Amino acid sequence: AKESRPEPASVRGLNFLSGDRQTYALNLIRDWEAQMRHLDGLKGKSCKAHADNLFRLINHAGAAPWELRKKHVTDFLDSRIDKVTGETLAPATVSVYCSAWRSFQNFLLELDRLNEVLARFKVRPEKFITDENGIAVKKHKANWVPRGWSLSPVEIEAIDEQFAIAIRQALARRSKSLLPLQRDRVMFHFAIHFALRVSELVTVQTIDFRPSHDPRLACFGDHGVLTVTGKNDVTGSIPMREKDVYEVLQWYLSRVRQKLLMRRPGSDEGTCAYDGKNYLTAQLLFPSERGGVINPNRLPQAV
Repeated sequence: AKESRPEPASVRGLNFLSGDRQTYALNLIRDWEAQMRHLDGLKGKSCKAHADNLFRLINHAGAAPWELRKKHVTDFLDSRIDKVTGETLAPATVSVYCSAWRSFQNFLLELDRLNEVLARFKVRPEKFITDENGIAVKKHKANWVPRGWSLSPVEIEAIDEQFAIAIRQALARRSKSLLPLQRDRVMFHFAIHFALRVSELVTVQTIDFRPSHDPRLACFGDHGVLTVTGKNDVTGSIPMREKDVYEVLQWYLSRVRQKLLMRRPGSDEGTCAYDGKNYLTAQLLFPSERGGVINPNRLPQAV
């Protein structure tokens, strides 16, 4: 039967393949996704992003996964060049694409799977991501610089002063932004003290604190240690170290947080969801004005 033209972008139907080729290709990719999730430990969003990037390549090539070749990678990357400006994909974007493709390539070229494909379709899968066409990735990694860096004491003081100015202005105008600004100021110092990512900061809960067994931290009471689950679901405990941060936190808990919780809309059911996980609004340390998890992009904008 004649095969139709490929679908664009990351559409998953592979309708340009027919019969057994389509079924086998889709099952092959599903098995790869399952391995990434259950054996490699990738999160669901990462697995989906990898699979989407593989489908982009396959759909552009109009070929079965086991028929992918280096030329298909080159043609795909060439197709992403802006025809007007000549601008190419950013090296970081190419790196993300190649990471997904190399992961699938390693899965496909496992000996048992390779032999099964060869016996079934009379085609031997080959490497389509190599040192040659992955040169942009290697160059990007060689020129890697950190996305961010620690703020100096002078920078911290300057940012804090900007918060203080905004808070005084909101107070003078009796603005509704007063409580959120006070919360954001506390969040800023809290994130620095505990070295938290923004995504970790916005999901801290009151139940994540506990007293420390260290007698030197007894003065911090129930807030002696913060337990945080961060990147790749790694959980760690961080001690409270500075009296000033502790006192600011106590002030926030007694004077600001409860008012924010009481301000949320009456339709609130007491729960909210973020990144596939449900939270009790009343347990969020830094709830949004509407009673949910704060948008992670909000704090950098506030700063």
